[in-house]
Amino acid sequence: MTPNDLSDNALALLSVLRDIRGRENAILARKLAHRIGLRLSGAKRVADAARELRLLGYPIGSCGQGYYWMTDYSEAMSVYKQHVNRGRAHFRTAAMMRAEFPQLPPIEQETLQFDELEV
Repeated sequence: MTPNDLSDNALALLSVLRDIRGRENAILARKLAHRIGLRLSGAKRVADAARELRLLGYPIGSCGQGYYWMTDYSEAMSVYKQHVNRGRAHFRTAAMMRAEFPQLPPIEQETLQFDELEV
């Protein structure tokens, strides 16, 4: 995916979030949805658009108060930990499901590559 492939929702969210700098200025997804004209399932569509932006490297932060443009290392570290912990939880859930239902396909561990960064 490239910036040219962004959905209309992601482009609209990007234009708003660029001005919402720092966690202390975070705005709830439902308010962002209203601001960019999303009515049905607005909060979910904002979350999807934020994910789309993050996958392209935009510094979109989130917290209990909403979404924002990350501005410093501590904000980035907080969001990073959220995502790592969420990934671990999903992996544990999948592993427990496989233990209960061994016929499920094995969980494959892969090396993820983002451009030249290897994780």
